[in-house]
Amino acid sequence: MNSPNTPPADPFADDLAEGKVFRDIDLRGGQISDRVFRECTFSNVTLAEVRLRDCRFEDCIVRLSDWTMAKVYGTALRGVKFEGSKLMGIDWSDGHRSLDASFKECVLDYCSFARIDLRKCTFKDCRMLEVNFSEANLTESDFSGSNLDRSRFQRTNLSRANLAGATNLLFNPTENKVKGAVISLDASVGIAAAMGMTVSGFGDAPKRHRQP
Repeated sequence: MNSPNTPPADPFADDLAEGKVFRDIDLRGGQISDRVFRECTFSNVTLAEVRLRDCRFEDCIVRLSDWTMAKVYGTALRGVKFEGSKLMGIDWSDGHRSLDASFKECVLDYCSFARIDLRKCTFKDCRMLEVNFSEANLTESDFSGSNLDRSRFQRTNLSRANLAGATNLLFNPTENKVKGAVISLDASVGIAAAMGMTVSGFGDAPKRHRQP
């Protein structure tokens, strides 16, 4: 048994962790370098403001965890599933230029995915306020149920992306690749209005007289 003055063992000490379950760990503000996590599960793991340097996550599940403001220097993700996690303020472009991950019911406010290959990436029922997708490749990505309020799309490849279920979607179709993209009627009305147009039948609602 460790004495009261003995520091806790580092749960991420192994260079290669395979098939492990990490649960109820708080490494806030720490650093993890040169580690490979393969088919691991992270449940209620706090890596807020952690520096992840040159790590690899392969076929992992990150559930109900907090990675807010984590730094992902040179870190690669392949087949990673994020579920119900807080991932705010992460600049994913600090990692590898391609990201193979899915996000479900996550908070991704203020993240940057600029210039990243996100082909076929899924963002389902996520909150994504002021996210930067400039010059990202979102071909065949899916944003079903996600809130994209004030998110930025500039020189972004949205070809065949499913944006039909997204809310607060706004982008300039002349500044992005949009062939085959699917958007909702509400989004088309908002985009048209931002470009100075009106969709017939969806102009300002007629003013109603007040009841006496």
